[in-house]
Formats: sequence, structure tokens, C-alpha cells
Amino acid sequence: MRIILSIDARGTRLPPPLKVKLHPYDPSWVENALVESKVLASALGRILLFVHHVGSTAIPGIRAKPVLDLMPVVTSLPELDRHQADLEVLGYEGWGELGLPESRYCTESDPVTNRRLIQLQCYAEASPEIMRHLAFRDYLRENPQHCCCL
Repeated sequence: MRIILSIDARGTRLPPPLKVKLHPYDPSWVENALVESKVLASALGRILLFVHHVGSTAIPGIRAKPVLDLMPVVTSLPELDRHQADLEVLGYEGWGELGLPESRYCTESDPVTNRRLIQLQCYAEASPEIMRHLAFRDYLRENPQHCCCL
């Protein structure tokens, strides 16, 4: 399989494009997120404070792309950067900030099909982006009628 990587105007490497196909809600997404959270905790140790399940797979009852969106909260981004090799051992590829300042974006894809499995959007514990992501997720959980993909 040939994988084509994209480069933006600044010469930044971008992850392969993701073909989006919505699937009916799958309750196993919650369990898969918990399992992966434990895997991340084992690999990152004390620098990992929380892992939040965000994105469409975290909203019960809606159709979603079958890619887990997880938001690890770490003690600091420089500390996370020092653990990049630990994430790579797990199969993650790091993409840096990828347009979201003060964050780190990582993806895990199936090594055979190259289908995206997990996306990590990592933030340091003091980032205001954490509350923004959680507030949006929680709003949709409480108000599923506002989701377009029921």
C-alpha cells in the first residue's frame, strides 16, 4: 500500500487524509476508550493526568466516524515531547501542533489497511482548550437533538 503524505504551505508534514464514513453508534467505543486510556497511562506514567474521551464516538446515540478521539492531559508538553518514543512504540505517529497551538496531535492507524483508529489531541493541564472540548462534548451529550448525525 502506498501512503501519500501531504505538506502544507509552510512545509509542515500532515497526516494522510481521513475518509469519513459515519457508522451507527457503537457502545464498544466507550470501552475501547477506557482500554486505550490504560495503555497510555502505562506508557506515559506520571506525566499523564487524565484521558478524556471526546469527539463523535463520545456522544451516545449519534452516528460517528469510527475513530476514537482522545484528549490526554499531561503535566507539560515538553515532558510529553520527551516521551514521543513511548507513543511511537504503541503505534502512534506524532504530528506536532498541527495548527492548534499549545497542543500535540498524534494518530494511530491500522498497519495493514492504514485506516485511522485513534486520534490524540494532547494538552498541558493548564490549557483553556481542555474545558472548551469538554464543554462541547458535554453539551452534545445533554442535548443530542442538536447533533446532525442522529
